Amino acid sequence: MSWDIATARQVAGVTAGDTTHDAALQRVMDLVLAEVEGRLERGLFSKRVVEKYYNVTGRIYVERYPISTVHSPTDGSVQVHCREGWIGCLFGREVVVDYTGGYVTLPSDLEAALWGIFLAMWGTVDPMTGFPTAAGAALIQGSGDVKKVTVFDAYAVEYDVGTTSAGGGNQQSGSVNQAFWGALSPWASTLMRYRRNVGGA
Repeated sequence: MSWDIATARQVAGVTAGDTTHDAALQRVMDLVLAEVEGRLERGLFSKRVVEKYYNVTGRIYVERYPISTVHSPTDGSVQVHCREGWIGCLFGREVVVDYTGGYVTLPSDLEAALWGIFLAMWGTVDPMTGFPTAAGAALIQGSGDVKKVTVFDAYAVEYDVGTTSAGGGNQQSGSVNQAFWGALSPWASTLMRYRRNVGGA
């Protein structure tokens, strides 16, 4: 599978070759990718970018990795760890790094999570426009306000994050920060492995 319109048609149950829903499919794909990349604090797909950092001493993580090519600097002034996506510098200085980073092909578990999120979101939008329907908006709304506070020997706080569709998602075996992941909570166990600074691509 690939993150493209042809696969989106297949996942959404649209007849192969039927392009009437392409604009809506693309809109939902873009929303899913923006939401996931925002939570992961990194770009996912391969792209050439230039990033500037100030007073770098030690290690700093770039926004798009794994790094495939460092175009500059190439004078050995910085250390680059391509797979984990960090650059290192021994002295406090400004660093401008021009590099190509991100996935050419997504890891299979991450791709499966993206399509699961896509399918959950697709079920809440108008298939012609890609915009949420009134019923779809009701599925994911939550105020984010404190819903319950429990005081025993310690404190426990729960947040109102609304409800989400569980279909096709990864069921959680441990505690998930639902206030952070929100509607992405069913896929959090997979997504957490790809968050920036976690280590490993």
